[in-house]
Amino acid sequence: MKSIIFKSHPAYHDQPSTLCTTYPKQRDLTLLEYKMTFEDFLQVRSMVQGYSRTLDDESKLDIFLNNMKYADYINRVARDERRVVA
Repeated sequence: MKSIIFKSHPAYHDQPSTLCTTYPKQRDLTLLEYKMTFEDFLQVRSMVQGYSRTLDDESKLDIFLNNMKYADYINRVARDERRVVA
């Protein structure tokens, strides 16, 4: 069990910060696959660098939306909804 963890866990990687240098992009992924990939990236980044690991953070949500396949449309539609407090 330990040998599996040592090979794959970021805490045992020689340079763990290199595992999370660029945010993922949607490209050919479905929206659900992209969201899961993005959240996995945030979890690794939070473990290695101590940053927020959820999309509740406004800046992380901005990056998530801007890296989507139809980012221009999504940002235009979501802009008004994000301003409403409710």
